[in-house]
Amino acid sequence: MTNKIEYLSHDKINLVKWDDLINTSKNGRVFNYSWYLNQFCTWDAIIIGDYKTAIPLPVSRKWGIKALLQPNFIQQCNLIGKIPGTKDLEQIKMLILSKFSFIQFNTNFNLTSSAKERDNLVLEISDADRLEKNFNKSLRKNIKKAKNSHSINFDMDIAKTITLYKSAHGHKVKHLKKEDYNLIENLTYDNSSNFVNVHVMNNQKITASLLFAIGKERIHYILGAPSKEGRDLNSLSYGLYAVLTKFANKSMILDFEGSSIESVKAFYLSFGARNEPFYEIAYSRPIFRPLAFLYNKVLRSI
Repeated sequence: MTNKIEYLSHDKINLVKWDDLINTSKNGRVFNYSWYLNQFCTWDAIIIGDYKTAIPLPVSRKWGIKALLQPNFIQQCNLIGKIPGTKDLEQIKMLILSKFSFIQFNTNFNLTSSAKERDNLVLEISDADRLEKNFNKSLRKNIKKAKNSHSINFDMDIAKTITLYKSAHGHKVKHLKKEDYNLIENLTYDNSSNFVNVHVMNNQKITASLLFAIGKERIHYILGAPSKEGRDLNSLSYGLYAVLTKFANKSMILDFEGSSIESVKAFYLSFGARNEPFYEIAYSRPIFRPLAFLYNKVLRSI
């Protein structure tokens, strides 16, 4: 018997069954849980069978049309559970395309012929000694030097992390607004067991801060930045090293969440990371393509 494929509006989704699916699925991620999704978006879903497979669909209204847009601080909206066969996958694709006039969306399966494969760098966390052997020569040297001048504080003062991040990178991430930072800060306080916040210290001053979300045996690098002084001291490298050491021998994966910036990508690769790509879906119905161009070239950056 073929499993029924349904598009459900948010009020029709059984959130208990939804989170049970995330719990039991290898391809579920912490940002697919209902409590995480609810913080950043209004979302519907496609459900197969009795929550055998599902995919969250963050719904937005742009220019009076129904759009499927990737929310900030949620890297991917995965197809979760048992991956269906070709026929069912095609039905899911057609159902999504029929519901949305404009799509800018990250997921783990190819939704359209124009989908772009994006890098996502991950690192299996083994014991500390084995980890360091996989670091490149320059990174090992920088961390060894940083050990002599740094200390680490694990606390939940997320406000300081956000302040430092905005100071270092705010001009490059203009799509992140005050409300977005408030949402991630509040989420960490309400779900502190699913987050780790790190302050790297030098002479009692914070020289780098990093925030991670934890769940499904993964540590997701949400945001992080060094101070001006911390750049010269390799404080960010030492902060990542401290997190790797903290979770060594716990069968975890550090998910750097990739980067399209070559220098950032090279930095993550220096830790021995491997690529676990995902798909970026960009689609619009022909009549809305001028608006799609405007969104991608102008509105996403302001």
